[in-house]
Amino acid sequence: MVFLENLKKNKRNFKKTAKEMGCSRNTTYLALKKEKEDDLFDKSRAPKFFHPKTIPKETVDKRILPKEVYEYLLKSDFIPKYQWTVINPVTRIRFLAWPYSKDWSWGQVFLKMIVWWLRLFGFKKKIILWSSGEAEFQASMKGTF
Repeated sequence: MVFLENLKKNKRNFKKTAKEMGCSRNTTYLALKKEKEDDLFDKSRAPKFFHPKTIPKETVDKRILPKEVYEYLLKSDFIPKYQWTVINPVTRIRFLAWPYSKDWSWGQVFLKMIVWWLRLFGFKKKIILWSSGEAEFQASMKGTF
């Protein structure tokens, strides 16, 4: 552990070690106490699980856009027609995707990419996926996701 190495290097000078580590002397005493008790595992207050909600919606809204713009956007092939948002209500982390079609395979790819991203960045806790019940996030086959 870096703290213990610094403490040894500084000949158990807690004040100097705390200054180098950018923490208080009290924190250095606490770390030494925990090391003696063999209790140095992470007790952070990070979320214990990731509980996102999926929210699909259409990007083209007839009620808001002028008629000409709405019709142009519907006919265009390069502008995605949908937006999916996955949000964790606790941490407010959001993931967005703009698919061209609203089908099950795209929904599964999007959700799996989120899980892979979280795992890549070290999130090892339980992930519970909830959806609004839209068809793109549902499947009748057992074990599809």
